[in-house]
Amino acid sequence: AARVGAMGGPQHGPEFSVAEERMLEGTWPMDLIRDPTKQPRVVTDPGEFLRELLIGEHLNDCVVLPGGVDLLDMRLDQTFPDDVRQCFESSDTVASFLTSLRSQPNCAAYKLRLMYLDHNKRRQKEVTGSVISPQIRKDTIVEKIDACLEDLNAQRFDANLLYVTELRHQNTLRHPLSGEKVKTIVRKDIKDELGNWAKWTSYWDRFDEGIFVGGRFSGKALHVDQVLWSNVGKNWAGNKLVALWPPGQPSIDVLDDLQNSLFTPPLTRQEANALRSASTIAFVRPGDVFFFSGGVSHTVLSVSPELSLTGYES
Repeated sequence: AARVGAMGGPQHGPEFSVAEERMLEGTWPMDLIRDPTKQPRVVTDPGEFLRELLIGEHLNDCVVLPGGVDLLDMRLDQTFPDDVRQCFESSDTVASFLTSLRSQPNCAAYKLRLMYLDHNKRRQKEVTGSVISPQIRKDTIVEKIDACLEDLNAQRFDANLLYVTELRHQNTLRHPLSGEKVKTIVRKDIKDELGNWAKWTSYWDRFDEGIFVGGRFSGKALHVDQVLWSNVGKNWAGNKLVALWPPGQPSIDVLDDLQNSLFTPPLTRQEANALRSASTIAFVRPGDVFFFSGGVSHTVLSVSPELSLTGYES
């Protein structure tokens, strides 16, 4: 039987369409992706989803609202700046997205981080300067993109595994709905949907809310967040696998062994064994909204042929 969470809700999967089955072939072991004890909890009612987020217990869980982007009126054309949205919609690779963004008159108004995979160590690293000229630190978005494209042209790392993280405004702006000071580019968040109820939380960060863009088999390497908050994800495009480890010693152990490892296929034996100790492996579909604790070890892998686009507030 499928695992039943605290709310007694149905599980997200493990039933997949034929296209999804093909997509998942060669990613992570299918017996783990299908494992009923590792499924996330599913909430089909937006109100129940928001209630669970606000006052529920989900330290060791991932909660998914299928189709939440539509249910909560957070579609891409409603929430994104036109220039970033158009760059994404016209791109089929991260490199083409960066090239398009680089050409925008307003490009300098944004900032981002770029991650690549060091194949020698299977560890994810950040593009802070050109691999060719690492002594030159590249801090502005234009300099980072130029350095990254230079390295891609020189085939210094795999373009398919390049991952955009934490895309946001360079400078602080007033949020169009709340008026608070933010750097997020997203015009409507879960925080806005909650309204005054969001004040029940000790702290809600969307000042630094980030946007993540990646192609198939790219993603965010194994880590624990710097702040022990909940990550609230809005998945506008693409499919992702999310793996979470139990809190406490299991998270510490896997982090000691595999911190900054990107679980991209083909997996090493150590990575495959680590996935077997994960408490949750969630398959996130386009349009899903979901949340999980950033205080446990976790990793995310994009698995769809098309680019993925996800934003996180915490």
